[in-house]
Amino acid sequence: MARALGTQTAREYLRVSKGKGKTARSITDQHRDNLAAAADHGPWTWGEPYKDTGSASRYATKTRDDFEKLLADLTSGAFGAPGDVLVLWEVSRLARETGQGVALIDAAEAGGYLIHVTSLDRTFNPRNYGDRHSLISGINDAEKEARLLSVRTLRGVNSAASDGRPHGKIPFGYRRTYELIDGRPRPVSQEPDPDESPLVVELFERVAGWNGRKRESIRAVALDWEQHGIRSREKGVVLTRQNLAQTLKRKAYIGVRVHQGAERPGNWTPLIERELWDAVQRVLADPARKSHTGVQIKHVLTGVLRCDSCGGKVSSRPGGKAHDGRRVYRCWDRGCFAIDKTQTDRFLIGDAEHPGVLLAYLRRPDVAEALTPDDDSELSVMRAELLRL
Repeated sequence: MARALGTQTAREYLRVSKGKGKTARSITDQHRDNLAAAADHGPWTWGEPYKDTGSASRYATKTRDDFEKLLADLTSGAFGAPGDVLVLWEVSRLARETGQGVALIDAAEAGGYLIHVTSLDRTFNPRNYGDRHSLISGINDAEKEARLLSVRTLRGVNSAASDGRPHGKIPFGYRRTYELIDGRPRPVSQEPDPDESPLVVELFERVAGWNGRKRESIRAVALDWEQHGIRSREKGVVLTRQNLAQTLKRKAYIGVRVHQGAERPGNWTPLIERELWDAVQRVLADPARKSHTGVQIKHVLTGVLRCDSCGGKVSSRPGGKAHDGRRVYRCWDRGCFAIDKTQTDRFLIGDAEHPGVLLAYLRRPDVAEALTPDDDSELSVMRAELLRL
């Protein structure tokens, strides 16, 4: 494994747990510290890093794509040449499940790779028994802490459920009171928001035709609220028909706490009386209620576009304050970008008078010719329709 130090390539594995209220070293901070470590332990030539956002715990539900890629590259030799260095900010960034960590250390050992841990200011050689033992011990300690954290979290969840304390996203119409527990803010109660709670009551009454009101559709209420500038609290986006339909189904408004299918009385004041809530549920469950307005595709490019950065799917959703509530196309997997939907549709699709890039391409005679075999009458009809457009 003898190599000139100047030829060593270092590749980072950068991971940060994502969650509100957590104190974590960001990927940018980790990278900055890793670069500084090269001055003492290099020189290194930096290769392409591996990056993940999410927990390394055995309790995590999200797959760490780049961790799997890193393990595969170490196993196949695609990581680099023997003697190249895997750089971690700390051992817990690698894995908090001993089996995963050992598998990666085994792959690094078989490939002749080194592992540098910046927080320990040390480069480990997995083929050295002492170094291997230190790495595995660090992963064991991380797994122990993850298990203890899971126990504490479950205990807190059960305690909050038994006390009827609120959890999850704050329902529209409420505001919350928090206490600092174990260094983190925890919700202990919620109360009606003076500005939003009347809107919730209005929504239920208009949909049910309650208190002398004329019964209205959810869409009619959504359009009326949009015209009056009513927006969501957190992102400042328009409250769509889908948003309001979900609001009408939330039992939090009748003082019921629901978690993982279990219902308990909440410790907060209901906004809606049970009779009104039941009336709205009957409206929503009415089979005669028209819930679909046609067979047309509303967002043509949803599921068709792909993110150029991560290759993930692209979805359409409200764009938030940055886009003044207008809909955008956004990277579904990692949120790499958001672009104005109307402008994108106009550029790519357009209309009959002003075709966009796609329509202009499809209406070209040579494209239609290539897409349409002469012996297929059905496709010939489609070709004629494309030319007409």
